[in-house]
Amino acid sequence: MAKKGYIKADDTGGQFDRVAVGYDFMESLFHNNDFFLSWMPRNRNRALDIGCGSGIMASALAGSFVEVVGVDISQAMLDIAKRLRNLPNIRYLKLDAVELPEGEKYDYIVSRTTFHHIDDIPSLLRRLQKMLNPEGRIVILDCAWKENVRHQAWYRVFPFMEALKNAFRIGLSATWKVFRFRLSKPWLDHLASDRYMTADEFREVYSCALPGCQIGWHECFMYVVWDNPS
Repeated sequence: MAKKGYIKADDTGGQFDRVAVGYDFMESLFHNNDFFLSWMPRNRNRALDIGCGSGIMASALAGSFVEVVGVDISQAMLDIAKRLRNLPNIRYLKLDAVELPEGEKYDYIVSRTTFHHIDDIPSLLRRLQKMLNPEGRIVILDCAWKENVRHQAWYRVFPFMEALKNAFRIGLSATWKVFRFRLSKPWLDHLASDRYMTADEFREVYSCALPGCQIGWHECFMYVVWDNPS
């Protein structure tokens, strides 16, 4: 495990380019939009989605904000977003999170399953704090291990465990497509390169960087909610 708050860099953009179509199909079925919509701040002028992928969450936020900016480093993902979810009040940008201009201001900054790809999480969080308007809010949902053990076999077992439940939930055809995607070599290669903090490390890193934040579990992910006190 790398130093706390520092996640080993990987070829994230290229990896997601290779799985973009299958990932978009899967995420359109199993998104977490309701979680982020439930935490929206009172002021809803501008929202920023870090690691927006194919625009699933950005398009959900677009109904409540004047402007939504979605940034991602995968061109293939952004191409899907612009083709399928290109609403008038959304701007999609090919940009690394660490390149975000600090002069831009937002009321709501969100990120779903992206921060474990960030090399220096505390540094990025300090940057985001400067970009948040008064009474603004940051909400992050990301992956973490409940134990200090990396269960690689889980990635191959999980698709089988979910298949029966998904068959009743989304139908046989969609279940088969998701099953094949989750066991595809490009997706398994991507998962093999992921680096997650443990739950304790997650709490330590985010509570230090965002004093007073709320941290907990949502489904199989950990979340962070921080309100700008200024």
